[in-house]
Amino acid sequence: MLGSSLKLGIQSTKVGKDAESTDFYFPAGLWCDVFNMAGAASNCFTFTGQSVTKSTLAYEFYLHLKEGSMFPFQNAEDLNVMTSKELKSYPIELHILPTCPDG
Repeated sequence: MLGSSLKLGIQSTKVGKDAESTDFYFPAGLWCDVFNMAGAASNCFTFTGQSVTKSTLAYEFYLHLKEGSMFPFQNAEDLNVMTSKELKSYPIELHILPTCPDG
């Protein structure tokens, strides 16, 4: 967990055939994959506090945002910057997952 509403899932302890999948724990709530290119509705799930098995090949990772949260994001590599000072001159993206009690 990165704070109370941002969850990073990455496999770093298994090697070989054992590294193909990993159980990740999700605290109770609605969680959406931040980098899901298929659209938010297809990769948002409500969990009750449970483990979920996900693929964890060497190039795979997961970043999930909890409902009712937001975080700022900048990709220094895409912006081709090397320092924090340079990064400050670019706008940020806000990833927002509002609470929607009416569905």
